[in-house]
Amino acid sequence: HQWGKLNTTLRLGHDLLDRATDEVATEGDELNVYNLFTLANAKIITASEYRTQYHIIGAYGEFQLNYGDALYLTVTGRNDWTSTLEKGNRSFFYPSVNLSYVFTEQMKNLPSWLSYGKLRASLAQIGKDADPYSTSIYFVPTGNPINGVNRWTRNNAAGVANLRPEKTTSFEIGTDLSFLTNRLTLNFTWYRTLSKDQIIPVATAPSTGFTSITLNAGEIRNSGVELTLQATPVQQARFKWETDLNLSHNQNKILSIYPGLQRIEVGSQFGYAGATVTMYYVPGGSAGDLYGTHWLRYYPDGKQAPTHVDKKAPLVIGSNGFPVRAPANDQQILGNSYPKWIAGWNNAFTYQNWTLSFLWDAHLDVQKYDQLNNFMAAFGIADYTANRNETIIFPGVHADGTPNTTPVWLGQGVGPDGKNYGAGYYRNYYRGVSENFVEDASWIRLRTLSIAYQLPTAWLKRSFIKQINLGLSGYNLLLFTPYKGFDPESSSAPAGSNANGFAGFTYPAIRSYMAFLHVSF
Repeated sequence: HQWGKLNTTLRLGHDLLDRATDEVATEGDELNVYNLFTLANAKIITASEYRTQYHIIGAYGEFQLNYGDALYLTVTGRNDWTSTLEKGNRSFFYPSVNLSYVFTEQMKNLPSWLSYGKLRASLAQIGKDADPYSTSIYFVPTGNPINGVNRWTRNNAAGVANLRPEKTTSFEIGTDLSFLTNRLTLNFTWYRTLSKDQIIPVATAPSTGFTSITLNAGEIRNSGVELTLQATPVQQARFKWETDLNLSHNQNKILSIYPGLQRIEVGSQFGYAGATVTMYYVPGGSAGDLYGTHWLRYYPDGKQAPTHVDKKAPLVIGSNGFPVRAPANDQQILGNSYPKWIAGWNNAFTYQNWTLSFLWDAHLDVQKYDQLNNFMAAFGIADYTANRNETIIFPGVHADGTPNTTPVWLGQGVGPDGKNYGAGYYRNYYRGVSENFVEDASWIRLRTLSIAYQLPTAWLKRSFIKQINLGLSGYNLLLFTPYKGFDPESSSAPAGSNANGFAGFTYPAIRSYMAFLHVSF
């Protein structure tokens, strides 16, 4: 309704979602005839079936207020009822409020170079339910029947009846500005989010009869900034250059986990001789923290060892002349698998009917565990192990703080000094320290490059074709990174997993080239 300069809008809505999944699979093993892929050719046939049902109802409302096309207020509220939570917890409400002010609509005598200006702020909450059957313990059929009796087994994941919905509250403020008749646009946002009652599968000891239990186990805070800059530096009759840059920075902190737990395991990857790396949620730490074994370091004057590996502190060298690994139960944070900075830079150059465009991507200040590097070190394949016939003095100090002066041979067996060094430095020491294989996985990548030509419209006047574009493009063309593995963007975990800090035995991103033809009628 219009009330003079005041315009109001009210919307009410309702959602109903029913989802039923029925998956049936049959698998045959041990084929009689080579390469004849039929179930009749299999000695062992296993059938499996998976069914789920999910039901959620939502009711929501939205009220909008606009005063003089300058002041905008939006208030929303939604309530959901879900089938995946038990009675008493299955209903949850979450609201939001958004306020913005376009000051260029009302303020007079603004400088001519300011085309548009808006200030905005919002406070919002989002609710989230659990996956089906997360509140119960259920049984599933397993294997073929024995003596005509079907076999059932208890599912490895346990649920709890008092599971509550997860809620995330976010607050953000920002501004949108345009300059020089919209030739330059700036968008800036500062945000803070707080996620409570996070629904997390927590690993348990197999002796309990389960491998995990789903709990409201986490409270996590994120805060950061987002910046987008769009510009048209050159705009002429025949030539135009458009560019945009986006930059974001995020800080994460785990405020609490389930009472009684000291940490929650998110994922783990094997390493030789104690070099396994694990991702944990630990109060006071950050999501994505990677924990593992490390070299023992010297801290004088009774200084406590930090929770993060301090590579500036001198190594402790044993009486045998080799660095000492800290006790296996003394694990430190070796890095974090979430980038502190994410950036993208896109450009498009147009000259008459030609267009050249390219996009650079970057993830900065991020670390990953390279399992392949651990294996290559263990078997002497890594290029840095080529010095194993050298005699060196490791820089560091003894436990009493005195400098190390003991020369050692890096190779295997009996060295030039007559001592037996066994399997050598890289197998006896280096491969068993996780710290050596959590690498800087920052990267800058030329994501796309494309050149295209649009045929002059005059050539198509007498045809039913309106436009023809043809060109060449490439994807993942260049990569700049200190990471030793194949690709720092790859992950050993499946898509959607939070355990994204592990890589090594995974394929790198595909570099592809394409010729294209676009025709409009």
